[in-house]
Amino acid sequence: DQVEFIHDFLLDKLTFEKQPVSIAIHTTCSSTKMHLEEKLYTVAALCADKVIVPENVSCCGWAGDRGFFYPE
Repeated sequence: DQVEFIHDFLLDKLTFEKQPVSIAIHTTCSSTKMHLEEKLYTVAALCADKVIVPENVSCCGWAGDRGFFYPE
């Protein structure tokens, strides 16, 4: 997972310039199963002043990338 790679291998090698913006993040189902929610939040918080994690939002229904190939 790219978030896990950034968190585990690149955080100490990169310089982050936090932007004065708010962002919303959604942890995908596969990332949730891998328990990567906190790593995603940590990386996002290095990039934006405010990170919003919507409550009561679990599955987006896209099944990974399948929604791109079978949008119906």
